[in-house]
Amino acid sequence: MLDRTGGALPPDLRLFSDDHVAHTAAVVGDERSAPPYAETLREAGGEIVRVPEQDGHLDLAALLNRLGERGAAGSRPLQSLMVEAGPGLATAFLHQDLADRVFLFLAPKLLGEGTPAVGDLGLRAMAEARSFAEARWEPVGDDMLFRGYRRG
Repeated sequence: MLDRTGGALPPDLRLFSDDHVAHTAAVVGDERSAPPYAETLREAGGEIVRVPEQDGHLDLAALLNRLGERGAAGSRPLQSLMVEAGPGLATAFLHQDLADRVFLFLAPKLLGEGTPAVGDLGLRAMAEARSFAEARWEPVGDDMLFRGYRRG
């Protein structure tokens, strides 16, 4: 879980007491004081991971490097990470070219402006567009799943 502000979540959330809490890591900035849920998380077996901030955001490349250097006790270092992201985090991963695969669901519904899957990447010309080495669409119920692989 990423918590750049280091305290936006109350300690009584189910996240801090469910069956997976021992495998939960809250990622906060280096300069932040301990979040209010830190003790609850640590007591349940989870941990606080501190990473530097860059331009007011968590440094995602530093986070991936730190996660890649470690694994669960007695296991190999982390080699893959699934990020279930909102538009801000998805945009950050794509903008910094840190995502190898992108999975997007498209529902057969329209909702005004809706909620974007990805925000402004700062790319204005087709020549700058992020492309995929491989892409495919597949039905999932009434929805469509786009699977895009940035690298072959």
